[in-house]
Amino acid sequence: MNITERDIFNFVFDKESSSQEIIAFLHSAKMYEEEIAFYESLKKSFNEELGSDVRKKLSASIPAYSHSEVIELFPFKIENGRKKNVVRYAADSPKMLPKIIADTYFDSHSEYMIRVLRESQITKIFVFSVCGKELKNFKIVLYPAKIEYDCLNNIQPLEIDNLHPIEKINLVFN
Repeated sequence: MNITERDIFNFVFDKESSSQEIIAFLHSAKMYEEEIAFYESLKKSFNEELGSDVRKKLSASIPAYSHSEVIELFPFKIENGRKKNVVRYAADSPKMLPKIIADTYFDSHSEYMIRVLRESQITKIFVFSVCGKELKNFKIVLYPAKIEYDCLNNIQPLEIDNLHPIEKINLVFN
């Protein structure tokens, strides 16, 4: 079964949007335990903080604070004992699978998360709203190169040719 990063995210954050087949597969698949544990630990930490609605209401009541349409996301360092942020595959065949490197980016309020999966020739950028809402009509700006990509929604990942390291990512909502 072909499982994507979106499938794993939905399995943890929004099971209602996952098919029963994917849910059953991920419950029994050992090869995705680390990724599921990663998302579950993130979900647990989000539940301990203020919700985005509360933050927005607080910011609206403070005149000096303006809620910007540009969201900055920075690399997230994993402290759960994994040495590298690398997706690992079970050795089910003798041929070599391409190495996939995963990087995670969060905004300061932990409302948005971006997963960047780098394979040998292509990079996939998944944009998630932690509260599960679909994002529409936004730009992704990759720094330090300041490369911009227009996105209609966050349902499918943005697929681009491999690129240089990313220091931060901006989401710009239209």
